[in-house]
Amino acid sequence: MTLCDWIVKTGPKEVAKLLNVDPSTVSLWRKGANIPHVKTMVKIVKTTKGKVTYRDIIEPFVKGKGQ
Repeated sequence: MTLCDWIVKTGPKEVAKLLNVDPSTVSLWRKGANIPHVKTMVKIVKTTKGKVTYRDIIEPFVKGKGQ
């Protein structure tokens, strides 16, 4: 599952609450404009129980930046 899929499924406000970040930050992740901090990536993987992996978080961002 991609980070964006998880955000949409869970809801941006709930994701922000779960990860203790601002909802605007979650919006930037969803749009691919920014990537979560490494410590936040760890929280994402733990919170999703591995349904969102580090690769799921990083790969779309790298591909988007390469285009």
